[in-house]
Amino acid sequence: MGKIIQKPCLIFQAEFKSRKTLSRTLTQDEEDNLVVWLRENSFLYDKSSADFKLKEKKNRTWALKEADMGLNAGDLSSIWYPNMRTQYSKLVKSSNKSGSGAPERTARQQWLLDSFAFIKPFLVQLRTTRGSKVAFLYFNINRYDLKNRRTINYIEITCGLLMIQALLLVPNFPF
Repeated sequence: MGKIIQKPCLIFQAEFKSRKTLSRTLTQDEEDNLVVWLRENSFLYDKSSADFKLKEKKNRTWALKEADMGLNAGDLSSIWYPNMRTQYSKLVKSSNKSGSGAPERTARQQWLLDSFAFIKPFLVQLRTTRGSKVAFLYFNINRYDLKNRRTINYIEITCGLLMIQALLLVPNFPF
């Protein structure tokens, strides 16, 4: 009988975070009304407001507006508003380009720039890192398998929305 050679065996498991979407699409009139409502409730975005730190008040205000519009909980506070704020800040950042570097805007982008101009003083630009826009986190963890009484090498790599887990089944396999 021949000698059995054990080779490394990789098991990959990929998990994608599901993208959050609104329960229904908002009409242009609804979005215009939301912008007016946001201006009236400045404590939702103004960090200098005394009520900004009152999470219960902010959550209650968002919940009342969502219920009034027939939306699911979190549709406005966790999806719509952060999405609009992010899009607006990216448009403001790209509008600083001049000459041929400035892209033409769509009607939706122009509406966003005009409607959310009141929020500009409250935006804080975070420092960006140079190089690749994709961040990699590497974990090399040795775990002890009680059932088989051996150490297993386990790697988890997170890259944006993709998470890859690799399990090396051969004990003490060098990386």
